[in-house]
Amino acid sequence: MLPDTDAGADRPFPTRPRPQYPYLSYFFLVGGLGKGWKGILVVMVVALVCSTADSIQNAMTTMLAVEVEKLPVPWIQQNKITVARICALVIQGPAIGFAMGKVDVLRMFLVADLITAAIVVPLFGGLWPFVTQLGATSGVVAGFASVIIQGWSLRKAVAQGFEQIGLPAGLYADETVVSFVLAIFVSSFVTFVVSAVERAYAHVTRTRRYVELAATKQGIDLEQHEEEFRLLTDYQGKDSNSETTDNKV
Repeated sequence: MLPDTDAGADRPFPTRPRPQYPYLSYFFLVGGLGKGWKGILVVMVVALVCSTADSIQNAMTTMLAVEVEKLPVPWIQQNKITVARICALVIQGPAIGFAMGKVDVLRMFLVADLITAAIVVPLFGGLWPFVTQLGATSGVVAGFASVIIQGWSLRKAVAQGFEQIGLPAGLYADETVVSFVLAIFVSSFVTFVVSAVERAYAHVTRTRRYVELAATKQGIDLEQHEEEFRLLTDYQGKDSNSETTDNKV
């Protein structure tokens, strides 16, 4: 026999209406707990966030310090610990500033996603030998530039174009969707085009060096042959011009 649907009317758990926004369901559930459980949840969330944030900050600080220490500066080579501390301040200073200010967390996640969209294809494309360093760098710059140009075209001001990276229109605006599409497609296109052009130029350069090396071993003067080719071209051009003149006469 099925239980009566009204049998649970006297249960101790209070009934609540469904939340208006489904993505706030977690806070809706937590709202019905006591203060002790809320305190435990806050401690757990802070611990989880800190365990992730400190690992990311330490990794970023280490990566920056290693690259800075490669610079051929005597002071940097003699004070590596100080350089590492300065790099830690450079990396963690803005993070502390954001944490102390009144910043919309959802907006921060949107900006982080936009940055990811601009660098994801150049970053993972670097795992493919075809993508060059210049191509990946150009793709990242082009991805951010496309978003800035979009903001510039919408608000008719260069300064407000840079504000487009912060997605001022919010999550559900059409221009936000366009920003994400531009970031990922423009960065991808520029990455592969620049890589293709650079590899084609490198192929031409290698071929020319090979020809020069082979000509040197064979005792061939390439400059003389280039001069002969130029004279031949000029001679043909003069002939064609003279024929044209004769026909007109």
